[in-house]
Amino acid sequence: MAYPTPASAKDVLKEGDKIKAVILNHIKEDSPIYLSITRLAKDEDWQYVIEAQEKDEPIICKGVDAIPAGLVVTVKSLRGFIPLSQGDIHFVEIP
Repeated sequence: MAYPTPASAKDVLKEGDKIKAVILNHIKEDSPIYLSITRLAKDEDWQYVIEAQEKDEPIICKGVDAIPAGLVVTVKSLRGFIPLSQGDIHFVEIP
């Protein structure tokens, strides 16, 4: 869905919206079905990261918090950490 996490699914979805989701539980006749949009998004976003790494392409991320040890980033719906020792300070223009 989004980072930061919305307070309610109603902040993101409305009745009648078509969505893609992953089924989280085993389906039983009398049990509710639990779906996850977030899990599907994370799987798709991991695929983006894996493909970029395999092609030796930069992974575009957004810094969301600076801490003494480094930078907390988001890559689509994923959260990550770049240690200070792995970072560099210079402007990078995104084509």
